[in-house]
Amino acid sequence: MAECVTLGRFCELSGVVTLSQDVYVHPYVVLRAFDGSIHVGSGTTLNHYAVVYGPGPVTIGRQVSIATRVTIVGSSHRFTDPTQPIRNQGMEALPVTISDDVWIGAGAVILGNVCIGEGAVIGAGAVVTRNVPSRALVVGVPARQIGARR
Repeated sequence: MAECVTLGRFCELSGVVTLSQDVYVHPYVVLRAFDGSIHVGSGTTLNHYAVVYGPGPVTIGRQVSIATRVTIVGSSHRFTDPTQPIRNQGMEALPVTISDDVWIGAGAVILGNVCIGEGAVIGAGAVVTRNVPSRALVVGVPARQIGARR
């Protein structure tokens, strides 16, 4: 049997988006790379209403489980000039790397300049603003480590 990519209805893929084999993208997922790139490794699942924004680049490893309403943002607005509206100051590309075998719980937010280590678990609703070690269990706003997978 051939291995393939499954795209649910009403998905949006724009820019340079690479989906490896056996990726499952549920309905209403948005993968928008802008001027960057998004790469999704084999065996990964993105559940309903997940949103991934480049320009990062955003790299998602193999066998990653991304729950419903997860947001991954590989950029940030510039806002250093108080005399100018924030929307006129442009964007900064910030890389996001999610290693293999990671589970990201429902409603979690992963911000730019973050690397999530292999086998980590991100609790539902967590806001990840800094790197997460391999096999760590992180929860909260901002996310903090409360345990580890043994």
